[in-house]
Amino acid sequence: MISRWIPESERSFNASFILAGYGVGAFISFITSGVLCASDFLGGWPSVFYVGGLSGFFWCILCYLFIYERPKDHPTITSTELKFISDHLGIIEQKQIKKIPWKSLLTSVPFWSLALGYFGQFWILGFYCTVQTLYMGTILNLDSITNGEMSSVPPLARGLFACLCGYPADLALKKGYVSKAFIRKGATVIRGEGGSSLRKTASVALNHRSCTWSLRKGRENEIN
Repeated sequence: MISRWIPESERSFNASFILAGYGVGAFISFITSGVLCASDFLGGWPSVFYVGGLSGFFWCILCYLFIYERPKDHPTITSTELKFISDHLGIIEQKQIKKIPWKSLLTSVPFWSLALGYFGQFWILGFYCTVQTLYMGTILNLDSITNGEMSSVPPLARGLFACLCGYPADLALKKGYVSKAFIRKGATVIRGEGGSSLRKTASVALNHRSCTWSLRKGRENEIN
């Protein structure tokens, strides 16, 4: 879909902007989850599942109503917009759909390298999202709202970092400094290693701040 809507010279930024939704979505989820858990709305913590499920349902409806696979199929696109997209995309070949080469795919070393890399990245991301909040709640004894606010910082940083990297990649590709393959491989490495390092740094900083906050709070309680 991206190849049919976005010119190649702007594709890196727009793709990174779209993928930044992972981080921004996690940021919003942590913030709202902390507030909902601290409230009496629909029983407190169960409301996180109700609100999250309904939000996903309505988001799917919006995507169904407003997202189209091809520009020419969009009912509100103007002729000027359609001409701009067509002129900058160039000719897209309509190739005949072929059978998936499962044997070549399952015996491909690059495929398994990428698959294992993404599996490790998202497994660690899921583990972090669960354990980080659990640590702040049970060990540091932070309340739900503060826990949600502090847990939301690393994914927000991830989303912002993704957006900042997209424009320089488009510019370097447009100027001919690097090849398309270099951009894609470099972005994969930076997204994996850089994102992991960023999350670790943010987690350490937040935990240090949380520990200081908890010690200060405990000291105040002892004095009082």
